[in-house]
This record gives sequence, C-alpha cells and structure tokens, in this order.
Amino acid sequence: MKKCYIPWIVIPSIILIDQLTKVLVKTSLTLGQSIPVLGDWFIIHFTENYGMAFGLEFSGEYGKLVLSIFRIVAVIFIGWYLTRLVKRPAKKGLIFAISLIMGGAIGNIIDSSFYGLLFSASYFNQVAEFLPEGGGYGTFLHGKVVDMLYFPIIQGRFPEWMPLRGGDTFVFFRPVFNIADSAISIGVFTLLVFQKRFFPKKHHAANTSASGEMNDNADKEVALEQEEQEQDNEGFLFEQIIFGPIKSRRLGISLGVNLLPLNSKHCSFNCLYCECGWTKPEKEACTVYPTREEIREALEKKLEAMKVRKAMLDTITFAGNGEPTLHSDFDGIIDDTIALRDKYYPSARIAVLSNGSMAGKEEVAEALKKVDQNILKLDAGTDETFQKINNPRIRISLEEILKNLEKFKGNLIIQALFVRGTYKGVDFDNTTDKEVNAWLQHLKKLQPSLVMIYPIARATPAEGVQKVPMETLEEIAEKVEALGVKTEVYP
Repeated sequence: MKKCYIPWIVIPSIILIDQLTKVLVKTSLTLGQSIPVLGDWFIIHFTENYGMAFGLEFSGEYGKLVLSIFRIVAVIFIGWYLTRLVKRPAKKGLIFAISLIMGGAIGNIIDSSFYGLLFSASYFNQVAEFLPEGGGYGTFLHGKVVDMLYFPIIQGRFPEWMPLRGGDTFVFFRPVFNIADSAISIGVFTLLVFQKRFFPKKHHAANTSASGEMNDNADKEVALEQEEQEQDNEGFLFEQIIFGPIKSRRLGISLGVNLLPLNSKHCSFNCLYCECGWTKPEKEACTVYPTREEIREALEKKLEAMKVRKAMLDTITFAGNGEPTLHSDFDGIIDDTIALRDKYYPSARIAVLSNGSMAGKEEVAEALKKVDQNILKLDAGTDETFQKINNPRIRISLEEILKNLEKFKGNLIIQALFVRGTYKGVDFDNTTDKEVNAWLQHLKKLQPSLVMIYPIARATPAEGVQKVPMETLEEIAEKVEALGVKTEVYP
C-alpha cells in the first residue's frame, strides 16, 4: 500500500467504528448498564466521563472546556505533523501509528464537542435520545465522552500484610474505555516499541577486529543489518518545488527546481551511488507530481522576491528528487521557465541535470535543446557496467542512451561519476582501462562542449561503493583533454 493512502484509510475507519459503537451504546443502554460478552472477562459497560482517556477526568466546567480546546489544538498539530511525514521519506509504520493516534483523538473530540448538543442526558433508568425536542444536555465543547469496553480479567484482594491497601479488592484491568482510546494507546505503544526503527540514528558500519575474523553469527547479524539499512535508506530529498539559491561548485549561485514528488525519489535509473537513495516500486511510492501551474507560480514567486532583494542569480537548475524529464509537462515547464527568466533575471542561465533516458521523446529532446546548459549523464563505457552502476528501472541499453545523446550534436555537457566497489557480490569499476577507453570513444563521437568528472560526495544507498582517488580522476581528465574536449574535475 502506498504510504499516502494510510491516513485516509486508518483515520476514517477509526472514527467510523468509534462513533458507531458510541451511538449504539448511548441510544441502547442506560447509564451503568452492563452486558457480559465473554463471561466476566469482557463486559460492555456504559459509562460517561468529562475528561481524558480510560475514564480519567479533568474536573470543573472550565476544566472540561480547557481539555476540549487542548484536544483540538493537539489534533491540528498531529495533522500538520502527519502531512509532513507523508511528504517526507518516513516509515509506513510511523505513519500508521500517528494515524491511529489522530483517528482516536478526533473520535473523542466529536464526543466532547457535539454530544451535548445531539443527545439528551443518560440516566441509570433512562436511555438517551438522539436529537431530542428540547435540545441536548449540554453546550458546544461540553459533551461527555462515551466509554463502554471493560476488561476485568483479574479480580482479587491485596494481602492483609500489604501497607495501605491490605485487604482491599483489586481489579485488572479496571478502566473503562472506547475504540478511540484503544487506537491512541496502540499508536503510542507502537511508537515506543519501534522508536529505533522509526527514528534511526545514522551510523557507520562497525569495523572488524584487527585479525579480520568474525564468527558466523556475527557475520549474519551484520549482513541482515546492512540489508535492512539499505532497504530503509531514503537518501537526501528536496521537500520543496523551489529550493535555494545555493552556491554551486559548477553552476555558481543556483536556484533549484524540483519537478518530482516531494516525498520520495522518482527516477528511470536506480544508480548505486545516488544521494537521493533508491527509487521505490510504483506500488510503494506516492508519485504525485507538482503541476505545471504550481511550478510556474512557485518559481515566479521566488524570482520576484529575489529581485526585490536584489539577490544575485547565475543559474536556474532543474535537478531535485530524480529525473526531471519524467514530468509529463517538462517541455511546457521549460517554456515557462525561459519566459520567467527573461522577465526577472535575463542574464541567468537555465540548466537541466538529466540521465538522458527520456531524450528519445521528441518533445523532451526539443525542450533540452532550448536550455543553456544541457547536462547529461554518461558514467559507463560498456553496457555491462552501465547496467551495474546506473541500474536502470526501465528497459534501456547504453546504446539507446548514446543515440539519445547524439541528437544534441555537441550541444550538451557530459557529467560522469566514477566509482568502484562490490554490491551484492558483484564487482563494478568504471575506471578500468577497458571502461575508460570505451567511454572516451563515446565522447569522441558526441563532442560535448564540456565534461564534468566527479567522485561520490555523499552517502550512497548501496553498501560497498568506494570513492575514487583524485589522482585517478585527474588521469582520466587528461585523456579527455587529449581529445580536445574541455574538462573539469570536482573533488
């Protein structure tokens, strides 16, 4: 299930079940009436309270009002937090737990806010009416919360020798509660039990001992931990359509534009080194793209504000949480951006960082030809290494990528990231003589205006990805320069 659906299923379900049981009990039982369900272990026992969960009370008229207002404010905050969780790379279990808490809180708010208006009072000898002619028993925010679930599983007496309570009877579990209380309790319990999983601390893999020997159980434990970390690795994501401006080592003062979903990476590749993490399967991701209109409005608002402050701007850069050319309105968005650039910052450049996989579409290729810096990825010389490192999520070969790049007839910048290592027992290395020579042949044919060479700079989603030394990158750069192509190496 997509995590964006979880709140929309959990919260209404809790509210519906909670309110159905409360209305049924309120209009069917007298106050204090009990109906055994499982002997003396589970009893439907109708009671009401002015206060908190499990029958706890906050006494006084003003106390009740304060508690009701506090509940409403708390639900607003929980709703805000839940919205952020859905948009961010949060665990499904965390979203489920917060949804339970919010659903339960809303359920009890309905009682305390509206039941005084909707029902007549319940008495020990009289069942309440729904929408009575004379009006309800209370005013807005002064309703009573209906409780009915009672589990007196263990009953007995404290030993006579026990101080203070000796000889007194005891019941476990004594509080009477409702479905909303249960949802809140389960949500809180889930947060406590799984807090380390929901809120993981970033840490590095443990070093092996000096001898390099570990027992079999330790090996398995580390392997399982690494696999779980990789599956959970959400990477670095942008949570806004427009971000920055930032000082970029290659693009100057750059204002970023993210055309992708704000809560997860979405890309046609699943590169082992990508700082944005893994692209999740479609069924697990909430792939809601910002609309062309939202992007244009957000960009104009930002550019206008920057212009008022007389802020500097070198480049408007399309990057973000994956492959920008996947947006269905990419060509129109580029046209909008050119118009806004010309209006506010006519000397600024427009750059697109792309893997070139969508350039086979004519409208995408034509849009890329309009930008000032068409920066396209080419990390491999052979298809075997391309499949290993770039790990495409669509059926595409290096040959097809090269055909896409050839469309620009030299009007492109190549960005290449060099890595080596082992992932899931498979070695990869795009710095070998064979790979570099094949890659150079591609460059010779493409004749880009510039080649940008990088090592990894941030944490990678895949374990075993190694950073290539600067000496190696500079040696590769010299070979590119020998082709007559300008080259820049970034540390």
